[in-house]
Amino acid sequence: MIHQVKSWIRTTFSWMSDFHIDRYLDEFCYRLNRSRSKSTVFDNLIKRMVSSDKISQKELICASILSSIKKHKANLKLDLG
Repeated sequence: MIHQVKSWIRTTFSWMSDFHIDRYLDEFCYRLNRSRSKSTVFDNLIKRMVSSDKISQKELICASILSSIKKHKANLKLDLG
């Protein structure tokens, strides 16, 4: 595993900051886990889509509009406040 990390770092980055080493290692772990579960990502998405409650286009649009209005109100309060 150490060899893989060292090889990945050498081929991906030209320079690394000691301050952010934990972020580099987090990215390596994410990529490694992701590569091991690629085949199940699509299957999981389909399962969630099939098993979730149905929602109409009207509900989606209304939810989107309400969310947009709430964001704009919050921005107005920040600007006026």
